[in-house]
Amino acid sequence: MVRDDDVERLLQPETRAALPLLTLVRIYLDPFVLFKNVNAGNIFNQRAARAYNTAMRWVLVDYMRRWSFRTNGWRSRSRSFKLRLRWPP
Repeated sequence: MVRDDDVERLLQPETRAALPLLTLVRIYLDPFVLFKNVNAGNIFNQRAARAYNTAMRWVLVDYMRRWSFRTNGWRSRSRSFKLRLRWPP
C-alpha cells in the first residue's frame, strides 16, 4: 500500500525511475495506486484527499483508453486467428 504523501511523488518520472520493477508493474496495471484514501485522517485530510482525487480523475480516463485499445486489439487478433484456423474449409 502506498502512503498518501508518497502518491504525489509517484507522478514524477525521477521517482518512478528509482522504483523496483514489481512496483512499476503495479502502478501500470492499477490506476487506483495514484489516488489518496478519502476515509483516513480527520475531516480536513479527507477533504484534501477528495480534492486531490477529483483533480487526478484524468488518470482514469487514460487507463480506460489504454485498456480499451488493448482489449480491442486482442479481440481482433483472436478473431483473425480463428479465421485462419478455419481456412481452408
